[in-house]
Amino acid sequence: MSARAGKAGINYSQNIPEIIPAPEPPDSLEAIEAAFNRPHAVTRRPYRRWTPKRIAELRRLKAQGLTWREIGARLGVRHKQALQTAYKIHVLGLPRPKPNRPRSEKKSARPPYWRWTMDEDRRLLEGARTLSNADLAKALGRTPNAVANRLYRLRKGIVMSYRGPIRLKKVLIGHGISLRKAADLYKREGLSYASISGICKHNKWPKVRGLKEHIVKVHKEKGLPHHDLFEPLKSGENAHEEEHEMLTKIHLSKKVLAHYGLARDPFVEPASRGEIFADGPFKAAVAHVVDAALNQRMLAISADVGAGKSTLFAYAKGELERAGVTVIEPSYVAMRKLHDGGIIETILRTFGARLKATRVGRHFQVEEVLRVEAEEGRPVALVFDEAHRLSDETMATLKRFWEMREGFVRFLGLIMIGQKLRGHLTGNTEFRELGERCQIVDLDRLDETRLADYLKFKLRLAGGQLA
Repeated sequence: MSARAGKAGINYSQNIPEIIPAPEPPDSLEAIEAAFNRPHAVTRRPYRRWTPKRIAELRRLKAQGLTWREIGARLGVRHKQALQTAYKIHVLGLPRPKPNRPRSEKKSARPPYWRWTMDEDRRLLEGARTLSNADLAKALGRTPNAVANRLYRLRKGIVMSYRGPIRLKKVLIGHGISLRKAADLYKREGLSYASISGICKHNKWPKVRGLKEHIVKVHKEKGLPHHDLFEPLKSGENAHEEEHEMLTKIHLSKKVLAHYGLARDPFVEPASRGEIFADGPFKAAVAHVVDAALNQRMLAISADVGAGKSTLFAYAKGELERAGVTVIEPSYVAMRKLHDGGIIETILRTFGARLKATRVGRHFQVEEVLRVEAEEGRPVALVFDEAHRLSDETMATLKRFWEMREGFVRFLGLIMIGQKLRGHLTGNTEFRELGERCQIVDLDRLDETRLADYLKFKLRLAGGQLA
């Protein structure tokens, strides 16, 4: 090896061996401490993952009673904290510690947004002629940025109209038609969900001709209200309110009953069949129910709140039992969660059948059980009280139950009793097949003539009479 001399005549290659030997593994404690005290390299060492082999070696070395420095020298880990963290996570199974980061200061709560009113817009436009945005913000209790943004929108004419909502929204909600389903109902270019939402909520119409005439035409075809659809709702009128609000029920006290010579409150719920006011329209609706059950038809009884739907079903149930009809009434605390599997299980339990383990097996089991009942001449009726509480998916599957047949003989009749079923079945495109095959009967409220007969009947049961 040739020697190289520097400027000062010093031989820098002196005592440098030809081959540099590899460093020996540290055996003594001094060598281990020297390895830990050695300064780090300029370049960062690559991170070595804790593989199962290294974790097993860490567990073995710790079980031998070695110190963290000795374990680090064996595994090639410099930092004691890294070893302790790896031992806690991978060996002891403890959760990974959270980083000790300084907590950021909580942001101040954002002030609530107050909708601009027509009076504020008027004051804003009048004051913008002489005042600055800062002065307007102080006068209106707003920020200067909010004032500038509102002025820009007012001058460009992009502020949404204050008119709305209109009566069309109340009609759709009252008949169980959502705004998204109304877009499928109208089927017209320019009547998407967004445009119908703007029409119903804000009276904002798209620039398409003939929309109002088309909406009125569709309402006439579907039997929905079509008068004054585009009039704004009156002040204080809510689009979600019922068309006929119920009166608060008043219970008569003992003092009032004694004054009029009544033995009991005549307007309590009927406790027996003889206490039901069964006049002509009521008996006609019951006859429809019995006929649908005996002839395996599909029937829907639609009525408002308090019109006597549950009383009608209780009265008709007795008629069905006397006619030899097996009444199956699937019910659930939360009717919206009732699905086809629950209906199948109710049918099988009614006939005492042992349920199959699989869902497909139960489906074929239901058909076999109903086929036997049909062959032996025993009619079956599937009745849903409070049918308006069923989900759309469950309502759509009811047609599949009604279509179970053997040739021309159906296995069961389907009877639905609920609120505003006419609009729900005929105005919803998802139930088009169900609505076309279903006979819908409306149970009207008591008119003046029927009300007088009703009062006479109830007072006579309580020991009184109508003056």
